Amino acid sequence: MANRPYYVLLLRQDVKSPWEVEFGDFSRDVVRAESQDKAFHYAGINRKIITTTEWQSDINEAVRKLNADVK
Repeated sequence: MANRPYYVLLLRQDVKSPWEVEFGDFSRDVVRAESQDKAFHYAGINRKIITTTEWQSDINEAVRKLNADVK
């Protein structure tokens, strides 16, 4: 059985900061709403929604790859 897509909201303080997991859900709409709730504190460039599996190891690996480019 294939894994259902899992959507994760990532936030960072600024473009030189690492991405951090803020929230996840199986519903993209729910994660989008959470992202909009954070818009006051985080500019759009510092909010990102990724799609992965629900497995924490997969989420961690996706975030690690994104943060590999942070200088």
